[in-house]
Amino acid sequence: NSPYVSSRWIFSRADGDSYGFFVKVASLNYPNYSYLNGAQAQAQVQYLYNATRNVALNAELGIDRTTAQEGAYSSYGMFASVGVQVAESTTQLQANLKATVLRRNYWQIDPIWGEVRNDNGQIYSITFTKRDFYIFGLRPEIGYVFQTNNSSLPFYSYSKGMLGVFLKNVF
Repeated sequence: NSPYVSSRWIFSRADGDSYGFFVKVASLNYPNYSYLNGAQAQAQVQYLYNATRNVALNAELGIDRTTAQEGAYSSYGMFASVGVQVAESTTQLQANLKATVLRRNYWQIDPIWGEVRNDNGQIYSITFTKRDFYIFGLRPEIGYVFQTNNSSLPFYSYSKGMLGVFLKNVF
C-alpha cells in the first residue's frame, strides 16, 4: 500500500519543445514485511525536443530517496533516460523507443548477506500505437520492456522481459 501525493509541471515552448518537472512523496506500507515500511521522495526533470514534424527526442533525469524501518533497505536511487518517438503521417502509426540506466545505493549492510547492496540496471522499451484508433475513448498501445539489474549481491541480479497491451487516455 502506497498512498502518495505527486505533481507534474509541463512547460511548452513556442517552438513546440517542452520541459517539465515531477515530484512525488509516498508512504510505503508493506502489511507482511513491516521492516520495509517507510517513506519515499522522488524528483525528475525532462526535456522534449521536436526534431521534425514526426520525430521527437526526449531526455529525463531523476532521483529518489527511500527510507525503510530497517536501514539496510533504505536507499538513494538515480536514473537517466533517452528516447525517441517516430510517427508516420499516412498510417498514423507511432513507435516509441527508450533506454534507461539506473543506479541504487543502499545505506547499510544487508542483514542476510553481510554486505552493503549496490545495484546498476538498464531498461529498454519499445511501444507501438495507432494515433487515430480508440476503444471507448482510450488508445491501445502494445509494448515490450527488457530490464536487467546487476547487484553487488548476486541474489538480487536478474534479467526479465515483459510484453504488454495498454489502454491510454490521450489528451
